[in-house]
Amino acid sequence: MTTAVEVAEKGHQLAAWVNFNGTFSDTSGQSGTYACSGSTITITNTAHGLSVGDSIHAAFTRSAGDTPTITDDFFVVLTVPSADTFTIQTVVATTDQSGSVVYDSDAATATAGSGPIRAAYNVSSITDNGGSGDYTINFATAMPDANYVVTMNSSINAKFTPPTLMNVLESTTPTSSSVRVVTDVSGVGPSDRPYNYVTIFR
Repeated sequence: MTTAVEVAEKGHQLAAWVNFNGTFSDTSGQSGTYACSGSTITITNTAHGLSVGDSIHAAFTRSAGDTPTITDDFFVVLTVPSADTFTIQTVVATTDQSGSVVYDSDAATATAGSGPIRAAYNVSSITDNGGSGDYTINFATAMPDANYVVTMNSSINAKFTPPTLMNVLESTTPTSSSVRVVTDVSGVGPSDRPYNYVTIFR
């Protein structure tokens, strides 16, 4: 049996890994209004289409007297009180501010340190390729070649439900800088799952 130490001595090692939320939304250029109460921000936009756990990037208009000001940043949708409103949360409580907001998913890309990427090593971003369950994992530092090994897993929504399958998409050849993966619920089809785990060995 080959030990982890022996694998490392032969030059093979954990090269990259990522834990990400696959439900981040491609909502480029959506606009609405916001109102703050403490650290909670309520955003109003007719038929926003977001769900709890979705991640967005929001840019706020601010008044000169707002203290402290709200920082444009990535946020995770905290609650969805209605089809026209949802809430997010700031790190620091704000005064009662309100105004307009533009939000999107950073051009359908989750960057390292953003809400969709919970934690990672040597992964700079994840690109949503459109549709459901279709992502490209982009490496921060390129691999020496594309002959790496990918292991991955994805979540299911309940016990005894059809399994979620996560695979490398063979129609897009893996490269030294990225690999394309897809998630499918068995018997259902492509699906965005909230918990996805990808590990690269080389």
